[in-house]
Amino acid sequence: MRKNGSRLISFGQYRTTDLFLFAAILIGAELITHYALVAFGREATFTFSFMLPIVIMVTMRWGWIGAIYAALDGAVYCLLNQASGQSYLIYCIGNACVIAVYVFYKLVGKQRVAKNLWLSLASVVIGWLFINFFRALLLFVLYGGSFLGALQVFFSYADSGILALGMGGLVVFIMRRFDGMFEDQKSYLLRKHGERQERVRRDEYGDEPIEIDEDALEILNRSDNDLYS
Repeated sequence: MRKNGSRLISFGQYRTTDLFLFAAILIGAELITHYALVAFGREATFTFSFMLPIVIMVTMRWGWIGAIYAALDGAVYCLLNQASGQSYLIYCIGNACVIAVYVFYKLVGKQRVAKNLWLSLASVVIGWLFINFFRALLLFVLYGGSFLGALQVFFSYADSGILALGMGGLVVFIMRRFDGMFEDQKSYLLRKHGERQERVRRDEYGDEPIEIDEDALEILNRSDNDLYS
């Protein structure tokens, strides 16, 4: 259906398109960072990934499905690095523990988090901590060893992934400045619909303020002005 030359789509179509685009961005970012690290070779002493901010944004926009995106990224990472079966479990399940961010949003409220910079950044930190902690915990469960060893692995993950945390915070900081990017999409669409309805009401009842050029107003106010002379 078209209105004023534009194509109207359903909410389901909008959601599918949005999720597809974020999946493409997620996979593309993982490919780019993988081959960038391959180019650095042994000189690279850090892990660099845009997975965290992308997953945080998907979770904000669409809820728990962000955990599926995190697991997908883990699978792509393992595939690119020809990892073992245990590594798939560590990275897919460990990444999926970003679901803690969804719980955080439910407890605090998405709108409150979206409007507050510090709460937005806190969601990035929570996701980063849970991902790295559960990766280390799964490594401990699958390969054995002491719990102290698991903590050492966690701090190793945290040390090498500190750049990912910083980039995650920066991306979320930037994206939340764009209208609707870091916002629950159902709430966003309802808000935009309300704004359109308000504009229509103003146009219909003449409530919209009209700006008139001061020079033109002065000419119209002159008593000796004859527009037809």
